[in-house]
Amino acid sequence: MIRIRRPGESTKGFRALLGIEEIHLAPGETIPVHEHHDVEIITIVLEGSVGHQDAFNNGTIIFPGDIHRATAGRGISHEEFNNSADQPAHYVQIMIRPEGDGLIPGYEQRMFIDEEAAGRWLPLASRDGAGDTVTIHQDATIFIAMPDAGDVLDCAFAAGRRGYLRLLRGAIRLNGERLAAGDAVEIEDERDLPLAADEPSILLLLDLP
Repeated sequence: MIRIRRPGESTKGFRALLGIEEIHLAPGETIPVHEHHDVEIITIVLEGSVGHQDAFNNGTIIFPGDIHRATAGRGISHEEFNNSADQPAHYVQIMIRPEGDGLIPGYEQRMFIDEEAAGRWLPLASRDGAGDTVTIHQDATIFIAMPDAGDVLDCAFAAGRRGYLRLLRGAIRLNGERLAAGDAVEIEDERDLPLAADEPSILLLLDLP
């Protein structure tokens, strides 16, 4: 069973996924200090560069090709900002419910190469931090794929697993439905779903309990 969510529809409340937000910041724009508790925040930058600074002076700059994980746990206060004075920033934040409350706050950042995701699913975050993935405190895996026009990918799931697909750029066809940037799909009781890219695209896929 698949349920398509068009832009503007809620992405909250699907299994361990709390939400996915795409954020655009003008040059020099800042999101003021705000708090998070008991959530895993995974940030992927699509354009520009994004700065992150918390109340304990932990800071970093996140560029395209970086995957950044923040464990809010028992609480973090931080701000985010466009690191450029003349270039816009566009990034995605994935919010995952952790397996337990009150975790010790922490951060992790790694790099990936676009070519690694060309025409295939590249894991970016996982429960065990295997390979070059960042570790998240939930039985979930986050993948990215960057297919070219004409590429075909499979969304495959083990028995009892669910999926959440989000199209960030481009256009694809899934199960006869055409999806455009901003569209998302909740997937349940499906073992294998092929998708075809109609144009160069960027996709996120979450494998969830």
